[in-house]
Amino acid sequence: SVSFLVATVYDEKKHNYHYMILDKGDYTIWMDIELNYNPFIIFRWSKLAGETWGRGIITDNIGTIKTTNLMKADVLTASQRVIAPPTIVHSNSIVNPSNTDFAPNSIITVKPVAGSSPITTLPFTGNLPFGIEVIDKENQQLNTELFNDPIGSVGQGQQTATEVSSRMQLYANKIGSPYSRLQRECLSRVINNVINILTTRGLIPKLPDNIKIAYSSPILHMQKQQDFQKTMQ
Repeated sequence: SVSFLVATVYDEKKHNYHYMILDKGDYTIWMDIELNYNPFIIFRWSKLAGETWGRGIITDNIGTIKTTNLMKADVLTASQRVIAPPTIVHSNSIVNPSNTDFAPNSIITVKPVAGSSPITTLPFTGNLPFGIEVIDKENQQLNTELFNDPIGSVGQGQQTATEVSSRMQLYANKIGSPYSRLQRECLSRVINNVINILTTRGLIPKLPDNIKIAYSSPILHMQKQQDFQKTMQ
């Protein structure tokens, strides 16, 4: 078997990129394509001073995500025990915690007790509604932190254009500093890479060097309108 290594190397002399496939053993070059752009888009949501790699939005919410996943696992386990609780059966043996399985539909043998039923179900004292409420709150927090559905759900009723515009303005203001980094490191590179790919495949003609593509987004338009309104006021 042959192991391959895929690499993208920047050529400082030619000021372009080499997209290469090498043999991982002896580093024999199997393919080398010269590109005038980096085929990979690396976007940093946030970064500290002097930090190169940056951090993603998930890094700030990894604790909430893990907590929500654990809560869901506990609620599912508790629900199974409510639907199909373990059964307690009288026997001459005594309970050994090391060999006892408290899973749903399991059978637990215990020493008979006078006046008790020979076959009963294990009582459950968990609070399922509280667990579900905690999960809902954690999901709402994640939706807010991850900017999911910033203009509200369709089921919330009819919204006016002014309300949607106001919600989007709040959404843009809440993003803060990552917004400009999103424009510079993600959107601009996506557009430039698409143009380069279309040019390489011959689908569009090569653009002259003196032409620069400018793009805009709805959020940027709203920010400009907001700045214009402030200036007029």
